[in-house]
Amino acid sequence: MLIVYRKSDKKILFNLGKSFVEPQGMSDENGKLAVIERSRCTFDDYDTFRLHNIEDREKVDEILKYKDYVSLIFDKDNIAVNYEIDYEKYEIDKQLREEQELLERLIPSKQEVLMAEVEKAKREIEILIQ
Repeated sequence: MLIVYRKSDKKILFNLGKSFVEPQGMSDENGKLAVIERSRCTFDDYDTFRLHNIEDREKVDEILKYKDYVSLIFDKDNIAVNYEIDYEKYEIDKQLREEQELLERLIPSKQEVLMAEVEKAKREIEILIQ
């Protein structure tokens, strides 16, 4: 797994994910080039953090599971040496997503609204006919 981050703000910009062809991810150069292609910055603006897909399988799987909540940990020389996951933010976001899904289920679909209107119209017609 290769993670490319911007040196200036330490923001993760690219996570290659798993590759069974290259378990440690693509080369640093190719990873940086992939980011540069999108952002039009220079090669030296970026650096990389690397894990081995097989040897570090649990860490790689954890990063992939919580990918939007991963940040890198840096040493005194500003080199990425590890990662951390904001589990609290993940749980809060998960709860918000679940609440939103429940709210969306309460909103009737267009078909349900149309069927209710048809039933109401049928009842009104029956009352008028009687």
